[in-house]
Amino acid sequence: MKALIAITAMFSVLVLHAAEAAFVTFSATKPVIERETITALWAPAANFDITKWIELEWRGSNEWLTIERKVTAVRNGGTTFTVPEPGAYRLRYVDRSLAGTFQSELAVSGVLSVLEVIPDPRRVKNFPPKDVAIVFTGDSLVAGKGASSGNSLPAQLERLLGIRIVNAGRSGDTTAQILARLDADVLAHKPALVLILAGWNDYRTGVPSDATFRNLREMTRRAQERGAMVVIVGVRKPFFDDFEHEFRALTDETGAGYVPNVLWDIQDNLRFWNLGVAHPNDAGYAHMAERIAPGVRKLLVAPPVLHVGKEANHVVISWQSLFGKTYRLRETENLVVPIQWRESVFIGSGRVMEVSKMPAMNRFLTLAEE
Repeated sequence: MKALIAITAMFSVLVLHAAEAAFVTFSATKPVIERETITALWAPAANFDITKWIELEWRGSNEWLTIERKVTAVRNGGTTFTVPEPGAYRLRYVDRSLAGTFQSELAVSGVLSVLEVIPDPRRVKNFPPKDVAIVFTGDSLVAGKGASSGNSLPAQLERLLGIRIVNAGRSGDTTAQILARLDADVLAHKPALVLILAGWNDYRTGVPSDATFRNLREMTRRAQERGAMVVIVGVRKPFFDDFEHEFRALTDETGAGYVPNVLWDIQDNLRFWNLGVAHPNDAGYAHMAERIAPGVRKLLVAPPVLHVGKEANHVVISWQSLFGKTYRLRETENLVVPIQWRESVFIGSGRVMEVSKMPAMNRFLTLAEE
């Protein structure tokens, strides 16, 4: 079993008592859950009631925000939520009007603290790598449909990591088509790490999910036999069904890394989505790259790359952080020994961190990750 996102709870099992359900609980059987999903369980109501919902909420800067909700009536007492990124979460059991204009809270869980993706790279097969060669294969989300030149997902991930990434994506490909070209387009590069983002075209064209995951499993097996680590990048199907359980079974069985639900809050979000081609825009692909980069950095044992750019009248210093890591940004204008460094300390968020500085004629910077 691999560690992906760990969920730390105050109690081993949290039970939500509600007036019209025997119980509601999330699936915690020990203080730390090494998963990126939360399963809510409840006793089904006696009648078919479509006003009862389970909601997953994320704590923003000042309030709790609902990021996903599911009606209980069609789920027979249980459902799984994907946790999209590190942060504080809770589950609520609510009674909503059909119009969504009124709701009453029937029960609420304790706060769940969600940590980073792939916190223990040793659980990924073929870690540590012999080198840092990376190939990213998949469909149009990898090829870069909807992005401007130089801003595909692999290109933006390459800039974050400072490591070359071969883009082996091809628009319209199903998992069977990707598998058919795996040797020529992926394994011929002798990668240390293979990233796979595929499955949506299978769903779109009616390919049964068992065939989809048979192909993904075979891709993973072949890459691992060649000595490569594999990271599966997950997508979700719409409505009541999704790929989450199949992705989980695949990565548990094969020892692949896993990045869940990479399109969460991107698909159909006008900030991140190119409506004309129904794919992410440059900002959407950047958001996806930020979700994938921390886990990849850990697998490649790669140091942070410091980027320096100009924005208006400021110099912007940025780097891809790992969640919970300490970063010491040191600067000086004089390298004469003994060097007098000024130091700023930051705690990693698992995303790109930025610091703005006023321009200076001579500025020397170092970044240490602890």
